[in-house]
Amino acid sequence: MGRPERPVDSTGEAVAEFARGLRALRAAAGSPTYRRMAQSALFSSSVLSSAASGHRLPTLQVTLAFVAACQGDASAWEQRWHRVAGTVDASQSLTLLRHRQAREKAAQVGMPLGLALAPPAQLPRRPREFWMVHQRAIQLVNEAATDALPMLISGPMGVGKTHLAVRLAHDLSPAMPDGQLYADFGEAGHEPRSADGILTGFLTALCGGHRLPGDPGQRAALYRSLLATRRILVLLDNVVDERQVRPFLTDSSGSALIIASRSPLLGLSDVHRQGLTHLPRTGSLELLHGVLGRRALDESNACDRLADACGDLPLALDVAARRLKSRPHWSIGQVVSRICNTGGFLDWLCIGDISVRARLLGAYEGLTRPTRDIVHDLGHCATADGDIVVTPRLLEVHPLMAEEILEELTQVGMLRRRASGNSYRIDPLTRLFLREHRPAGVGERVR
Repeated sequence: MGRPERPVDSTGEAVAEFARGLRALRAAAGSPTYRRMAQSALFSSSVLSSAASGHRLPTLQVTLAFVAACQGDASAWEQRWHRVAGTVDASQSLTLLRHRQAREKAAQVGMPLGLALAPPAQLPRRPREFWMVHQRAIQLVNEAATDALPMLISGPMGVGKTHLAVRLAHDLSPAMPDGQLYADFGEAGHEPRSADGILTGFLTALCGGHRLPGDPGQRAALYRSLLATRRILVLLDNVVDERQVRPFLTDSSGSALIIASRSPLLGLSDVHRQGLTHLPRTGSLELLHGVLGRRALDESNACDRLADACGDLPLALDVAARRLKSRPHWSIGQVVSRICNTGGFLDWLCIGDISVRARLLGAYEGLTRPTRDIVHDLGHCATADGDIVVTPRLLEVHPLMAEEILEELTQVGMLRRRASGNSYRIDPLTRLFLREHRPAGVGERVR
């Protein structure tokens, strides 16, 4: 027996009566402990106890969880809650409908009624609009998103894959009333999260983690079953390979899957692919103007030099623009000249927890050692503008292997393919980075 509850706070008459009703419901259910109720309600025992205290009206979700844990009539308590709250509008009615449908679906798969009350809403914050300068890509992904195929957004480090994917996810989310799921598989160069671990997290968000099968294959089957009867948006970020995606592929025509990856993941069939690359110079200047406003127009030549130093990479331009915005008394031209003449550009391209060097390091550490040696060799033989004409003899490997290596370096952003077939460019930031991480002896075999 737990200790007796404190008397209901009778300050607010309607709220106090509501709390007494919850206590009566709990007593009729055999007075289960709040700790026991919390095991099925997805709210802590303190939250449930506070709901029946009378201090304030609990939220609708907490109320329905409390009622479900006591096997009460959810519909009757929904109406009672709204009478006390004094507000019922169209959005709340839609919420009630979704909650009711979620409970019915939970019951269909044998789960407690209190498990599926709140549709998951896991999307990151919608990105700022000035990042969205890939205008043609935005148009294409919005057009492709009208059918049921998964959408894959690929491209090298720092070009804005995640931002475009998150924007698209927010655009589609109003049509997905059963929720949004999000997972980040981790940056390249770090230990990636497992697909099964993320799948288990999704199932927990959808049904509270109760009665989950122990076998990974059965968990994937349960996931497909749940999405077959719901309209859910799923966003997978920083995907490394196809194996991470396959458990999340379903035949649900009502749900949507968005994938962001450096790789085009050619092993996946029936997928819409949209590749991103570095910005055109007009897009770079638009990004700088979006942050710096009039300063960018007044120093257009300096902004052009800054865009060139950043290799038109959105991530680098964004960091540079935010640093300049925080110092309105700085001259853009003087800053660019000082950085270009004295070095330290990669040190400067860091703000808070966002570091261009760290992103480059993650891409670099994801390469095999032979591929690292080759990119150092290519950087050694590049022209002053970073241009390279690549031949199999230059790489000293079989032509087919050379093509694979070049494709890998292009995908991670260490190389950029020019219009002509065997012409590439190493951007200024990559060359600065390679200079820092150049192993002893590398480059000596290239003549």
